[in-house]
Amino acid sequence: MQSLRMTNELQNKMAGMSMNEVAEIAARMCNDMRDEAGDVLAAALAVLETKMSEADFIRFCDKLAA
Repeated sequence: MQSLRMTNELQNKMAGMSMNEVAEIAARMCNDMRDEAGDVLAAALAVLETKMSEADFIRFCDKLAA
C-alpha cells in the first residue's frame, strides 16, 4: 500500500514536468537497482504513457529494454 501511495505522489509531481525530464528520470531509474527506483520508474512510465503517443511510448520502452 505504501508503494502505491508513493507512486501516486510521484506521478502527481512528474505530471508537471516536461516529457524530456520524465524520460530522463525513467532512463536513470531503469539502471538503478535500489528498491525505490522501481517505484520511481513505474511513476515515470505512467506519466510518459499519458504524454506520448502509443507508438512513441512503445519505442521508448523498447529503447529502455535494449
